[in-house]
Amino acid sequence: MRMSNLLIGIIFVSAIVTYLGFFMSSLNTEYDIASYSNESMSMFNKLDEIQVNVNSMDETQDTTQEKTGALDILGDYFSQGYKTFKISKDSVTLLKDMSSESVDESNLGESANTLKTTFASIIMTVIILGIIISALLKWKV
Repeated sequence: MRMSNLLIGIIFVSAIVTYLGFFMSSLNTEYDIASYSNESMSMFNKLDEIQVNVNSMDETQDTTQEKTGALDILGDYFSQGYKTFKISKDSVTLLKDMSSESVDESNLGESANTLKTTFASIIMTVIILGIIISALLKWKV
């Protein structure tokens, strides 16, 4: 990788971080946060449930014996795949619930749903562009 690509990447990332800092600063000064309490934050503490699932998956992986038969390996492969899929599904559901709760808790009014949709669209666009760019960079022309 050339140094110019690294510098462009650093400048791009720092510009995004600066913009998000200004955005969070304006949210803090423009909107009231005094109405928050520990009871209203219970939705945001649900990451522990996912962590418990991940920890139990790690423990079963550490305690299992080495598989010798083809059916044992295949069954373990599908079992671990199902557990991973379940954790991923729970994470996406949790992200949706947390974003809905944060929109409900904030005093953004009608613009809250638009803001939520915009953030979701930006995240999906960045993921898709990252996959496409990664595939194009590996493609021999």
